[in-house]
Amino acid sequence: MSGSSTKAASPGVYSTISVSGSGQLTLSPGVYIVTGSLSVSGSGKVTGTGVTIDLECSSFPSPCASGGADLDLSGSGGLDITGGAIGPGDGFALLADHADANSILATGSSRLLLVGNVYIPDMALQVTGSSAVAVNTGELVVDEASATGAASVKITDG
Repeated sequence: MSGSSTKAASPGVYSTISVSGSGQLTLSPGVYIVTGSLSVSGSGKVTGTGVTIDLECSSFPSPCASGGADLDLSGSGGLDITGGAIGPGDGFALLADHADANSILATGSSRLLLVGNVYIPDMALQVTGSSAVAVNTGELVVDEASATGAASVKITDG
C-alpha cells in the first residue's frame, strides 16, 4: 500500500508486505508468513498486537534451501509489533527460517519496536543513520548485529 491510506490485514501467507508514503497498516492478531519482503518506507507504519511475523523462503512450506524473506525499514518508517501469536507470554514477535540468510535493515530514522522474542538465527541485523531497534520483554537471537552512526539497538527484559 502507498500514499496516505489506512488499512488492516488478516493473518496469512504473503509474498510481500509493503507500506510507503504515510500509509498505515494494522495487523490483526495472528501469524503473518512473509516469503519475499516486508518493507516500510517514507513515514509509513505497520503495527499489531498479538502478532508473530515469520520470515520464510519462497518455497514455503517446503524446506528452505537458500535465500529467504527480508525486512527493510527506511526513511522514518516504523514497525511496532507486540508478539503473542506463537509462544508463551508475550511470545514471539519475529521469527525466521534457519536457512534465511538475508538481512533486516533499518536505515534513515526508521524504528523497529518488538515486544516479545526475536529468533532470526541466520540473519544479520544492520541499523544505520539514526534508526532505532528495540526488543522489549524478550530475547534477541541473531547471527550478527551492527549499529553505525547514531543508530541504536536496545534489548530489555521487563
